[in-house]
Amino acid sequence: MKKKKIYWVTKKIKVNELKLLEINPRTISEEKRIQLSESLEKFNLAEIPAVNTDLSVLAGSQRVSLLLEKDPEEEIEVRIPSRTLSEKEVKEYMLISNTHAGEFNFDKLSAHFSGIDLEALGIEVPEMPVFTPNNTPEQANTPIT
Repeated sequence: MKKKKIYWVTKKIKVNELKLLEINPRTISEEKRIQLSESLEKFNLAEIPAVNTDLSVLAGSQRVSLLLEKDPEEEIEVRIPSRTLSEKEVKEYMLISNTHAGEFNFDKLSAHFSGIDLEALGIEVPEMPVFTPNNTPEQANTPIT
């Protein structure tokens, strides 16, 4: 039997009503946690958590964890599915929503985001070769003799 298509609705829920799942496979370093906290202070909750119908957090666990510390009585928006997700669907969603397959285009970062401290945001920037009139791209990382 085919399951009903899932539709998501946005509802306001108190942070302390949300349930963090012990099976969450994602962790966060203290440095990233501080960055996330600073981002929440600056931009508030721009990306709202997704929860199952029992209010267990599917995506946004780190944000919810920080919000629980800050103000557990605060009402926030969450995305709730139109039907309860099965245990398998919960696990699949938790993995898929945390899979960041994209990569940064460093040419665009350089051209459009030069005033932003990328490393402070946790974005690892590879060392770029320095080209001079005396060397070619192939020679850029080779000492000039």
